[in-house]
Amino acid sequence: MNIRENIYYLLEPGDDKGRAVDAAIVLLIFLNIIALVLETIDTIHEKYYETFKIFELFSITIFTVEYALRLWSCTTNSRYSDSPIRGRIRFALSPLAIIDALAILPFFLGVLGVDMRVVRTVRLLRIFRIVKLARYSRALRLLGQVLID
Repeated sequence: MNIRENIYYLLEPGDDKGRAVDAAIVLLIFLNIIALVLETIDTIHEKYYETFKIFELFSITIFTVEYALRLWSCTTNSRYSDSPIRGRIRFALSPLAIIDALAILPFFLGVLGVDMRVVRTVRLLRIFRIVKLARYSRALRLLGQVLID
């Protein structure tokens, strides 16, 4: 098995090799939810502003690396293996990949110099980190399928 396949199976939810990675990502998502809630309390936000910023940078780094590795290794899956470029585009346009991208988008909009009023509004997209849990939960995936059908 090559490195791309190893990474794919480490990141694929439910695979025995990836259970520790799954657990770490789910824990990070829950910690982000807690941070998001705590940031709405002015006294906590003011007191721990720098801590929230550092945690946000750490989280974005992990989520971005995860997304990039998924995009790179997705061609291991037969659904995306016909062409490296087309397969990756199809993967990037899949619902879970879009949710992953939306979870990190607010940070990168700010870094790219987008008007901060827009970034403040788009920061609400951080709620998509909650939706990322669907990748790791059979029940949430089933609920999503029921809603789509």
